[in-house]
Amino acid sequence: MVEYVESELSSVLQAKTYKIISTAHARVYHAPFGSAEHEWTYSGLKGSLVFGRDLETPADGRAYWFRLLDPTAKRKVVWAHHLPESFEYKMDKPFFHVFSGNSRMYGFRFEEDEEAGKFYEHVKNRAPPSNLPPRKKSRIFRVTRTPTGRSISPPLPDSFVHVAHIGLDDNGTLKTSDDLDPDWIRLLSELNGQL
Repeated sequence: MVEYVESELSSVLQAKTYKIISTAHARVYHAPFGSAEHEWTYSGLKGSLVFGRDLETPADGRAYWFRLLDPTAKRKVVWAHHLPESFEYKMDKPFFHVFSGNSRMYGFRFEEDEEAGKFYEHVKNRAPPSNLPPRKKSRIFRVTRTPTGRSISPPLPDSFVHVAHIGLDDNGTLKTSDDLDPDWIRLLSELNGQL
């Protein structure tokens, strides 16, 4: 299958600019964030799923991607997704893997469990790890009952993780730290006049 996929990809991409790490036959599903298991929707896209890396980016760069080749579309990449810096790939079931995109959750439904297992191992071993440290506690705050109602405690020790900063300056202009995700910056820029 790798040879077939390489010949198909080379018709779309320059052959010396990428490396194929893993391939499998799969269908692409999607769902809104926080959806229940039965809310996944089949996208209508299926074919040869490729996990690869751009060679022109250093190995420690964020150059990994998924591409789907549709065998009926004659050498055509019909779906592509670049892995962001913070990326978590999960095996929901042996034949169904999930991850978060910018606007929704994505799922791959594999035809063969063995292919899916190999694909999962390659992605987990090669994908850029999430840059967030593991959570030490399952809860950050404690909610307790008091005689006057409920009280929320301050954060538990060692549970705070500073990811980025968003705030307003003295003139009411929105300011963000440099490490804020570019998608959030675009969204906040659009909302800035409405705040």
